Amino acid sequence: MLLRLTVILLLSANIGFWIWHKQLAELPELSSLSQQQETPKPPVNVPSIDVVLHASDQSTQCSSFGPLRTQLEQQRAVDRIRTFAQTVWIRDSRSVVERGWWVFMPAQENRNLALKQAESIAEAGIDDYFIVTAGDMENTISLGLYADEAHARERQALIQGRGFDAEIGLRREPEPRYWVDYRLNPDRRDLGRILLRAFPEAVRVNIPCPGSPASASLARRP
Repeated sequence: MLLRLTVILLLSANIGFWIWHKQLAELPELSSLSQQQETPKPPVNVPSIDVVLHASDQSTQCSSFGPLRTQLEQQRAVDRIRTFAQTVWIRDSRSVVERGWWVFMPAQENRNLALKQAESIAEAGIDDYFIVTAGDMENTISLGLYADEAHARERQALIQGRGFDAEIGLRREPEPRYWVDYRLNPDRRDLGRILLRAFPEAVRVNIPCPGSPASASLARRP
């Protein structure tokens, strides 16, 4: 009787142990506390940009100095302006100027006809003439250039009295003009007004700096 009871107890203990082990195996694996904590993500490497702003970069106002008559004057002005300017630009333009009153014979069809007419003028005792050999007035015979209209009229009347159909008109020619544009150095004083003493015919005016919005809008104008 005792032996039977012992066998039953051992069998019950084995069955209970088997059930407990099976339930334990079905439990989810527990993570350690260190694993449950979220690992911080490494910071994203964003390249840094060093922005250096100069006072001149923010300025959109420049100055223009001129007009100057020759490239030599332009270079002299550049040498002086560089002492107080941060950036210097040079440029040139063309202006039509009146040279005076011109007395002339109309252009001939070719060089030979112009030479024959010049011989006739010389035979009539008229001197101070030459044949224009190039340009828009080629084969025209020039008979004199005068500062005032009255003297030009006298010359015209003299030649017409010798039997030639001389004409008169204002002589206009393109003439170069030279300029110096500059952006002032923020650490220097603008000496442009003093520079005017060395170039009495020049003026100094404010203009938009190249690349500025105002300059771009001017460039788009028809």
